[in-house]
Amino acid sequence: MTENSTASDNGVPMSRRERKKLETRMAILDAAFDLMTTNGYDGVTVEDIAARADVASATFFLHFPTKASLIIAFNQKISAKVADQLDGKQSSAQEKLDRIRALVQDEWRQHAELLRKLVIEDAEQHRGELIAASGSLAELVRDIVREGQESGEFSGDFSADLIARSIIAAWRATAQEWARSGDTERARKEHRQVLELILKGALPR
Repeated sequence: MTENSTASDNGVPMSRRERKKLETRMAILDAAFDLMTTNGYDGVTVEDIAARADVASATFFLHFPTKASLIIAFNQKISAKVADQLDGKQSSAQEKLDRIRALVQDEWRQHAELLRKLVIEDAEQHRGELIAASGSLAELVRDIVREGQESGEFSGDFSADLIARSIIAAWRATAQEWARSGDTERARKEHRQVLELILKGALPR
């Protein structure tokens, strides 16, 4: 599902109200990232974001309890973009998972300093937004792992959900370490190694 899709995650067509809600959410996200890219994370207020998105400040808080929670919508947007790019592609499950990794890294690289701020604030305030943000990616990874199990590419000894959660948890830990250190090259390497490490254990024996 893309950010402009008319279908919900379970494939059921969205109501007009749901579509409007999603459009507003993404408009706020785009406004926030535009402003923060120019003025920095600390230089932008909720009121600034609301004004740019042409919504009331209360509407911002209806969708995002804090500025840090913007990361949830950001990952949802990435997941939709990845799903669109993978749709109809004749690739192995492992190739699709590696494509997810590359696309996620590319999106995070484009907004590196802003996302580091979001991750650090989330960790300092113990809000758990980064965990919540992983949900949409975890569902996508799980579906691809299940596809690989059905084709015999991966073993069925472990549940697709367990494999997906292991991959996402390791990627999340890498993102948290990157936010603290700023070592992008190390993060890119570890992101790739995580996938290789976990998927090797999922191969048929």
